[in-house]
Amino acid sequence: MRELIYLLLFLLGTSVTGLAQDTTIIMRTERIDTIITYGGSSPDGYNYERRRRRGVIRERWGMLDLGVSILSPEQDYRLDNGVDPFEQRIIKSTNVNIHFIKARLESRSGKVGLDMGPTLEIFKYFFENPIVMQGNQPQVTFDYMEGVNYRKNRLTATYLTFPLMLSFRSNPRRTINSFHLAFGIDAGFLVGANFKTRLDGNKDKVRDNFNLNQWRSDLRVEIGFGPILLYGAMGLQDVFDPDQNAGYQIKPYSVGFVVLPF
Repeated sequence: MRELIYLLLFLLGTSVTGLAQDTTIIMRTERIDTIITYGGSSPDGYNYERRRRRGVIRERWGMLDLGVSILSPEQDYRLDNGVDPFEQRIIKSTNVNIHFIKARLESRSGKVGLDMGPTLEIFKYFFENPIVMQGNQPQVTFDYMEGVNYRKNRLTATYLTFPLMLSFRSNPRRTINSFHLAFGIDAGFLVGANFKTRLDGNKDKVRDNFNLNQWRSDLRVEIGFGPILLYGAMGLQDVFDPDQNAGYQIKPYSVGFVVLPF
């Protein structure tokens, strides 16, 4: 409606003032530029061209990833009783990434961009065997609770990270018909961790850093078409602090869906 008003005002102005035939007028709204030039084949003698105006920097609030968290030991680790302490319940081991805000520095075409912004990454690792991690220990320590059938025993680690990704979109004007590819790195620090158990309705949660690495960095890739977008991340550092890992060298991975993309 606003563009129509602008157009009527323009036509009224040309009829009153008698603009020269080589006059070019650009009318700007929030997202659209309408370029009007004289000498067209239309009945009134003008050409009308609409162009979507794209800012150099765009931003969006509140994006979300949902996936699974995977622990990948460098070798087959066993406790004294032969139990693997890192055997996971993969389906329950979740990864939730909350992107508070993302800013994209775009090329003029909008196809290539550089994405950045703070993210809260939450990793939950559910264990298959009845093990419990002990807090406030000089080294990573597991207790095997023989005969205990936990309904839940899981480690949660939360990091604040700052991704930096180079992105490509084949059709930035219609993202529903666009191929998307992005890759980059994110790095950050440990915000908090806890180990939670649940047995016969009784819950226990211990807050500690559990000798986790205080810093985290990942290589991240996103790929998809239209609204379907997948992501994968590979940890560049071990889950545990190298000086306190008790010999356990574990790499973190995560894969999932970008539920609310940029």
